[in-house]
Amino acid sequence: MKPPIKILLNSSALKRLGCDREYQFTCVDGYVTADRMGYLRMGKAIHKYAEMVGRGLPVEKAGEAAMNHLDPMVDDIAQLLAAIKTFRPTEWFGTIPPGLEKYIERKFNFYWRTIVIEDQPYDIWLLGTMDRLGMRAGILEICDFKSSRSWDRKKIFDEYSRSTQMMFYYWVPRKFPYECFRDSIDCGNLAYHGNLAIRVCPVFISGKSPSWQMSEALSYGHMMEEFTALMVAASERVAWIHHEAGTRIALATGMQADHCPKCDFGRVCHAPAGVEPEKVLEAQYTKRVYDPTTW
Repeated sequence: MKPPIKILLNSSALKRLGCDREYQFTCVDGYVTADRMGYLRMGKAIHKYAEMVGRGLPVEKAGEAAMNHLDPMVDDIAQLLAAIKTFRPTEWFGTIPPGLEKYIERKFNFYWRTIVIEDQPYDIWLLGTMDRLGMRAGILEICDFKSSRSWDRKKIFDEYSRSTQMMFYYWVPRKFPYECFRDSIDCGNLAYHGNLAIRVCPVFISGKSPSWQMSEALSYGHMMEEFTALMVAASERVAWIHHEAGTRIALATGMQADHCPKCDFGRVCHAPAGVEPEKVLEAQYTKRVYDPTTW
């Protein structure tokens, strides 16, 4: 049997499975648009600010750390400053247990399962970052910071509550509590027994006055069996996409569910007849290594 190939399955990759081709272009080939790069930089800057404030850094220093993730030539610095100005962490989050550094930007990265295709094993690893953990009334809460350009806040919260990304961040620690919390038996026990919830904390950055809001506590305990089946199917699907990536472009399965209007690669799939997709990718997209361990 051949040496195994490691595949990193995180919530971002899971979202890309709305279309096999989008997953391949993004998570295998590493293509990204300039607009998407800007969104990612702004999101990273906002996350960095929240992380540094959570670690006790003065707001001025936290702001400087956030600025380091932006490109002053193209990014909206004023938008970031307006967003971080309204961040009030002490009013929202549950109590952080002793050992502060363990509960801010809590990362997990561990082996889950192996899938073998034509004598080629693919090792599936689960990874992600829990932005901030806290305790509230005996419940371990995982807070996920977001940035949104939408004006319809009710719609955004509704979408987050049904998002596979939020379900992923509930499912992983609930199903693998002691892999996620190797150095905290208390957190592991709470997750194991289902005393676990997700809270989404987005900053709405459209308009002149960006503001943060906190969602209600979200629990997906009733969906564990269903989501486990989804994750098993997703892992097998990404293994096949990786397996065939060297020989062909994946099918544009997003067309079946009208996923294309939301996709960064619509101009590739809907290019005029006779235009090769590879040429569009090379001309209009930036290529980078897709490595969520560096995020």
